[in-house]
Amino acid sequence: GLILALVRSLPYSDRTIKKGEWNRKLGFELQGATLGIIGCGNIGKRVAELVVGFGMKVLGFDPFPTGGFNPEGFTWTNLNNLFSSSKIVTLHAPATEKPVVDMAALEQMPSESYIVNTARSALVDKEAVLASLDKGKLAGYAVDAYDTEPPTDRRLVEHEKVIATAHIGGYTKESVYRAAMG
Repeated sequence: GLILALVRSLPYSDRTIKKGEWNRKLGFELQGATLGIIGCGNIGKRVAELVVGFGMKVLGFDPFPTGGFNPEGFTWTNLNNLFSSSKIVTLHAPATEKPVVDMAALEQMPSESYIVNTARSALVDKEAVLASLDKGKLAGYAVDAYDTEPPTDRRLVEHEKVIATAHIGGYTKESVYRAAMG
């Protein structure tokens, strides 16, 4: 959902039309674009299967790749190739000691790329993301994971190129029911 919202500027369109304006931002089609997935466990694999349905090419990185997972359009790769080849990178990995998405990684990405972080805040160097958004290297950033909840540092969540959600990625009636039934 966040990928689609980013590449088609859905929150911007909603905001402006509610103000009585008719403003549009040019989006792009997912077909033929490359998505990089960092963390190919259960969630990362499901994302890969979904976006292949949009006609996307998928590059996956995981320190412990699962044998036998190789849907059409999916290729295992290293982080350098993933960053340099992906229009969109989505994070589905556990926290790491150092950010995986830092300035060096962002500089490798094609111009006007996107990052989606629904995993862990520690995976991303927020200062590097802010700088990349401000200079136009990143076209957008979607985030659903924070150092503190709600976030106290508002610079990212209030940025015009950022979609921020309240850690809702796994917050459904069904998941709450499963957790309660234990």
